[in-house]
Amino acid sequence: MAAGAWKDWSEGELVTEALFQDIQDSIAFIYASESAANTALINKVEGTQFYDTGEDKLKIWDGSAWVAVSGGITNYDDWYVTSNISSNGDITSNWSRNNSAGFAQLGSGMSESSGIFTFPETGFWEVQAHIFYEVRSAAFPNVTINVTTDNSTYNSGIIIYGGERANVGGTGVTHSGSTVIDVTDTTQVKVKFTTGNLNASNTIQGNTNTRFQFKRLADT
Repeated sequence: MAAGAWKDWSEGELVTEALFQDIQDSIAFIYASESAANTALINKVEGTQFYDTGEDKLKIWDGSAWVAVSGGITNYDDWYVTSNISSNGDITSNWSRNNSAGFAQLGSGMSESSGIFTFPETGFWEVQAHIFYEVRSAAFPNVTINVTTDNSTYNSGIIIYGGERANVGGTGVTHSGSTVIDVTDTTQVKVKFTTGNLNASNTIQGNTNTRFQFKRLADT
């Protein structure tokens, strides 16, 4: 009988070594880490599973490695800048995690240093930016989501434009954009945000008017 297959038992039937092994292969064991599971489950087969209490994840052996079973979104974070922005370049300061009533961070969340955001775990992450622009001149204020895969060189993931308003005495507009990042290494793959075409007339409104959100979608 293949591991995990269904069997109807008869009263008094002998449980052979092979049948008992099949029962074991179908059980979800509990260990504190993959290392502990590998030490204990020396005869594991493809499909053997255990619950990793260190990571709070159910994992299945695929024949060569443990693969975590996705249980939906397990990490979500929300950040904003605490003051208006009227200069161009990387947004390096005045960052704060959302502290609005009702907001609850899910999982360990992002860490930030001088505007560079580090992901808490690998996986496919959606990064969203919702920008509130105050546009007063004929220009295209914008925010770029920049991604690095070597912790050094950044490339533009997406540019979020605020539109063009010529000779208007102040027009508030919100534009949003997002990109999905394959975070294969949390020490190398990071993200930052850069502004363009801002000046005394074109600004980004701070506080919770402008938000940056991070959502883990699935394993990498």
